[in-house]
Amino acid sequence: MLIALVFLVAALLIFFDLIQPTYGNLQAKKGTELSSENFLSNEQQIVGQAKTLISQYKNEGAVQDSLALAMPSGPNMASALAQVYGIALNNNVVIQSMGLTSPMVELQNQAQQGGASAGLAAGQGTKQMGTFSLQIAAVGSYENFKSFLSQLEMNIRIFDLTALSIQPPPSGALNGKGPAVSPDLFTYNFTVATYYELP
Repeated sequence: MLIALVFLVAALLIFFDLIQPTYGNLQAKKGTELSSENFLSNEQQIVGQAKTLISQYKNEGAVQDSLALAMPSGPNMASALAQVYGIALNNNVVIQSMGLTSPMVELQNQAQQGGASAGLAAGQGTKQMGTFSLQIAAVGSYENFKSFLSQLEMNIRIFDLTALSIQPPPSGALNGKGPAVSPDLFTYNFTVATYYELP
C-alpha cells in the first residue's frame, strides 16, 4: 500500500507539474493559431472586396469613355466626317460630296412645346443635346451600300439616317447609247444626323 501511495503521489506531481502546464501552453498556441487564421481570412475578404471595387471603378471609367465616344461633348464635326468617310471607304462606297448643317440645340424646341418632355428638358438635370446633319452624295453597289448603312448603324458614334434617295445609272448607259456603267451601281443622296452633348 505504501508503494502504491508513492506511485499515486508521483503521478499527481507529474500531472500537475509537467502535463498540465504543457497542455495549457498547447491550448494557448492553438488559440493564437485560430486567431491568426481568422485574421488572415478577414484580410483576404477585405482585399477581395477592394479588388472588386477597383474593377467596378475601372468598368465605370470604360463606360464613361464609351459614352463620350457615342455622344461627345461638343459637335466634333471633323471626327464625324472622318468616321463616315472611313466606313464608306471600308465598304467600297465612293463619297462624291459632303455638306454640313449648322449645329443646333435639339431639346430647346421640345421645351418650347411644353408637356412632360419640357419638364425633363428644362429642370430635372437633363443636359441639353445638340445635333447637326451631314448631306452626302455617294456611288456604289446596292450590297455595298447596305453594308455601309449597317456599319454606320453599329458605329460607336450615333448616326441616324433621316433621308435617302437612290438613282439608277443613266438609262443611256444600259442600252448602249452611253459609256459602259455597271447596272449594279447607284447614286445615293442621303442625310444622317448625329448628336453631341452641350458642355
